[in-house]
Amino acid sequence: MRMGLYWTLFAAAIALTHVRFGEHFYLTHFIVFTLMGIIVVRELLSGKLGLPKWMFMWVCMLLISIDLSFFSSFNTLTFRFLVPILIFYVAIFFGYWAIRDWDDIHHFLTAARWGCGIQALAGLWQSLDWISHNGFVFIANGKFWRPYGLNVSGMDYVAQLGVGLYFSALVENVFWKRLLVAFYLFQLLTSMSRTGVVIFFISVGAYLVSVSWTRMRLFVLPLAVLGLIILLCAADPENAIVRRITDIGNINFNIKRFVVYEDVISKIISSDLRLLFGQGFGTYWFFHPLDFEYYDNPHNIYLNMLYCVGVIGFLFFLGGIATLLWSTIKFYINAEPDSFPRKLIRAILLIHVSVWITGLVETNIAGLGQGWLLGFIFGVPLAIAKFQDMENAARTRTFTLSTLRVG
Repeated sequence: MRMGLYWTLFAAAIALTHVRFGEHFYLTHFIVFTLMGIIVVRELLSGKLGLPKWMFMWVCMLLISIDLSFFSSFNTLTFRFLVPILIFYVAIFFGYWAIRDWDDIHHFLTAARWGCGIQALAGLWQSLDWISHNGFVFIANGKFWRPYGLNVSGMDYVAQLGVGLYFSALVENVFWKRLLVAFYLFQLLTSMSRTGVVIFFISVGAYLVSVSWTRMRLFVLPLAVLGLIILLCAADPENAIVRRITDIGNINFNIKRFVVYEDVISKIISSDLRLLFGQGFGTYWFFHPLDFEYYDNPHNIYLNMLYCVGVIGFLFFLGGIATLLWSTIKFYINAEPDSFPRKLIRAILLIHVSVWITGLVETNIAGLGQGWLLGFIFGVPLAIAKFQDMENAARTRTFTLSTLRVG
């Protein structure tokens, strides 16, 4: 499907997250805010610049709690750590305004697949280059095997792989759908990221839950995945990939994160005021005694928000998540079985599950390459509800007018 210039730029915003001007100004943000500005002007001129009421309320309350946290601390790093969170929320409204009908949905999906696909291909090239020079080893010459795609972090890359995987399952052509899904599953396994492995198993588990319980369909994907793992293990004499999978449950490996969590919790409860109102963004620093490195975030989106905005702001944060989830679940329940809308919402639900589970070990929605994209995706169900309500209202008016004429 042809996307046009607007959605081509949207795909470019996903694919070019590494391009920046200066230290903190990224091309992606410039593209996203330009596209959003165009949408806002369009909606203002049409008189349809509405707001999702519940989501708007939670965001306003969260902004108030962020203002309160400024009294605890405000420094030059505050905006550096705050802006990515704000971009996530702004992108929710961007998605709400940008999607007006099902044509926009298809354009968006095509753009997202292209952007994530370019990132995945870049990651594949990096993995092949690493293997050709170092073999199947996780560490070589003081460096880690960790493909980033065209990102500044592996965390953003893995999230884009997840989005690409779930949206590839919506491709109509069966051959291309199977090829793309297999490609993304392979990329998640070779991302050398525990988060990538978690998304991998979430997607496989979702398939097992959704299939008809006939013998042939039930075992097609699990057997294919098992064969893929066996092939990787056979080509991996150092067991680098297997070790990254088993690292998920390795207590000795995860103890490093537990040390960070213990530190941030102790700081959260250090005083009643800090517990209630938070300590502000850009104030968390911790020298890890095991890694001998400084940490500027707790690698947990929930603890990060609790530390920054306190219990009050954290409750508003959870209220926003609950609103997004409920709007998605409600639409999924009401959609026709096996219809495209139901499959789309199912993909968005899986993205929700992946994000909020991996948020236990990542500050994911604050990522440059994924925060704005995830926010946009989470705003899509709100947009669908909006234009369907408008369509229903238009049909009702048409029926009423026709009834009056007949009468």
